[in-house]
Amino acid sequence: MKNMVVHGWVGLAVLISGTLAIVATDWWPIHTYFTPWMWTGYLLFTDALLARIRGHSLLVPRPGRFLLLLLVSLVFWLMFEGYNLHLRNWVYVGLPSSPWLEWLGYIWSFATIWPE
Repeated sequence: MKNMVVHGWVGLAVLISGTLAIVATDWWPIHTYFTPWMWTGYLLFTDALLARIRGHSLLVPRPGRFLLLLLVSLVFWLMFEGYNLHLRNWVYVGLPSSPWLEWLGYIWSFATIWPE
């Protein structure tokens, strides 16, 4: 993967470290925030890979557009969560006891799932 954009290597490191940490440790941040951790690594890695293949990145030249995609993703996923308040089809287990840490996980998770 010669000429990989720097954030691609960061993304790959995030993916590898998350995989190793979830398998080999009981470190609560990885177990609690595994989904957004891995989605963040995936977004960084695939953007750099696409930049290498296509010759341009979606993230680097227009970070404002990417941040907008994160916000749109958050809004869409919050709509699904709103439906779930009435449907009660899913629940989350193993959430932090602190509401701040819980909402950090929600926001980070919901924002990183849609953009790619």
